[in-house]
Amino acid sequence: MPSDGLIYEMREYLVSDGRAGDEIARARSTILGVAEGGTGLFDRHSLPRPWAIWRGLHGRSLPSIAFLYTWPSMSLRSKAFTGLYVDPIWIELRSQTNGSHEIVSRIDDLIFTGPPHHEPPSGSGIYEFVRESGTATILRAGEIALLPLAGDDVRPLVIRNLGDDLATALTPTRVGRGKLFQLLEL
Repeated sequence: MPSDGLIYEMREYLVSDGRAGDEIARARSTILGVAEGGTGLFDRHSLPRPWAIWRGLHGRSLPSIAFLYTWPSMSLRSKAFTGLYVDPIWIELRSQTNGSHEIVSRIDDLIFTGPPHHEPPSGSGIYEFVRESGTATILRAGEIALLPLAGDDVRPLVIRNLGDDLATALTPTRVGRGKLFQLLEL
């Protein structure tokens, strides 16, 4: 585990067809504080702002939205989400935004350890998420490797910026390796 004990959580939400925009809007409403036009629910329950938010572009399980969080401990993570899920404002917001059917059909939640002081991605760009074979991964500048905290799959998750051009990112050598995401602004 890193020296400062950070835990990384990647939550990938598989959303119903045509509802990715709804999930992004609901996430922003929940994440942003009241002064920023949101509900302030993340602040109220001590959830950190996501380290990054991505929209799935290519790969399995689309459409999807992925959030990457950093946590000081699993117990604080558990307490924060438990409080959020029983909050009457969240329950009402979720009911209103779901309408006649759920926006999110499945959540894949992976817990990792990783670099203690890495800068989060910023700006725009296409990112590849790949589970590398083996546990020893050589990283290039700007790449991030996260190591699974538990489970049978010990392959690191490598996140690499591929630039802004989707056509270039979809080269034959990349297709099938991982999943491509577009970085979103909060």
